[in-house]
Amino acid sequence: MGPMGIYSVYGLGDKQLGGMMAIPQGTMMPPMWIYYIETSDLDSALGRATKNGAQIMNGPMEVPGGGHIAQLMDVQGAVIALHQAAKK
Repeated sequence: MGPMGIYSVYGLGDKQLGGMMAIPQGTMMPPMWIYYIETSDLDSALGRATKNGAQIMNGPMEVPGGGHIAQLMDVQGAVIALHQAAKK
């Protein structure tokens, strides 16, 4: 993750199940978990989410490996994220 620190991915065999990193120094981020939902079409999913009141907080952006993510806040303030795997 460059200057933000190390992002460790964990899983079972070749299947990635999640990842974690330390809070970057010098930020005011609280410790938290963000659940990622896999989608085959990130742009369409973001369109549906924002149409229903979600706000995009971060992204969409490319992540290592060629996938794309976006982090959102729903109308009640809960944070979720969407992930689209790299196209093969």
